[in-house]
Amino acid sequence: MSTEALKALTDMAALLISGASLVAAIVALVVARDAIRKSDRNTSAAMLVTLYEAFRQGWARFQAETDPERSRYEMAELMNTFEIACAIHHEQSIHGVSREILEEYLRDTLRKFADDEDAAGCIRAMRDGPSTFKYLALFLHGQRRYARIAREPLITLGFIAT
Repeated sequence: MSTEALKALTDMAALLISGASLVAAIVALVVARDAIRKSDRNTSAAMLVTLYEAFRQGWARFQAETDPERSRYEMAELMNTFEIACAIHHEQSIHGVSREILEEYLRDTLRKFADDEDAAGCIRAMRDGPSTFKYLALFLHGQRRYARIAREPLITLGFIAT
């Protein structure tokens, strides 16, 4: 075999190996992307379950309390959980269906708070500065597609003036 033929054969082998390496790299990227997506969904679901449990325990403590002072304390703790959930939502740490479920829960519950004069008054009293419930306010402001639903709690809970 001539030197030129050997060089051509070597070049062809190098080209085939490079092509196979490229295909393997693309497959690895697709597999990695899929693994990251599944991991993200699993993390979001785990975070949602954790938040659900925190809310469940908070509601149980709040509803079981008979002393008005302790009841206000439990309401404040529950609102801190709402603030944490809104902050998690704001930084987009939760995705997909888990995010939708969290949005619906937060929006619907905050709407009920706004409709309940005692709860709304309690929440307004907790707001001792502009940064109190900052992420809750950002969440409500971000719910533009539910403009009427989101604007009324902002007014009722004292986040914006009428």
